[in-house]
Amino acid sequence: MRGINKAQKPPLGKLRPLPEKERRTMFFSSPIDLNKWNSAGWKGMLYLFYPGYVPVLGLLYRNYSASKEIFNEWKKLSKGEEFADEFLKVDYLVPPFPNECWVYTSKERNYGKGYFVFIGPNVDKSINRAITSGIKQEELLLTTVSRYQWMDEMNGSYNRDMFKSLTVNKTGYYLMPIGIKNENKPIKEENLIIDFSYAIKMKNVTFKNGDQIKGNDFCKIVLRNPENNA
Repeated sequence: MRGINKAQKPPLGKLRPLPEKERRTMFFSSPIDLNKWNSAGWKGMLYLFYPGYVPVLGLLYRNYSASKEIFNEWKKLSKGEEFADEFLKVDYLVPPFPNECWVYTSKERNYGKGYFVFIGPNVDKSINRAITSGIKQEELLLTTVSRYQWMDEMNGSYNRDMFKSLTVNKTGYYLMPIGIKNENKPIKEENLIIDFSYAIKMKNVTFKNGDQIKGNDFCKIVLRNPENNA
């Protein structure tokens, strides 16, 4: 009959098992609420130094009401803890940066005269929480959301250096939101909203040279031009 192949087919042989795919379990951990941060409009940093007291690192926001919501949530997360480092981490990325880094050719980044402040999760603590929840470390895929801000240094690094010297012994500092009453006026004390009831206590802050950041460091994202991060 036509259409029937009477040729004998060779035996298929023993089937080999497919290679087992690497198993991954995603664990999301972040202190950043995207909607609240987008609404708050983080604008910059402000330092407050008072003799006899720990320093204050102020996050300057355009929308103070939204920023209060951020810090209220952080206060809830750190309730019962002396410091908020259990879930939050603050990193400074300071010069020198890699020679090819985009900031050196960016007018908006003062041609590299300044630094980044990076705020995100305490990665080590996040990993510990994931493992405690039952995820094997070799199967863990940690995902997170962070935020960073560039700060120009037009007149040297005095404020940054002072803050570093006051926190190097890990005696702590306060992190708090600061509002702007009128963005059309200079950033002076009389034009700021400062309320210490929204402050949280932090113990650690890390300072890293931009040209020493390792490949697996979450902070490395700042070294890429944001136009290429989309």
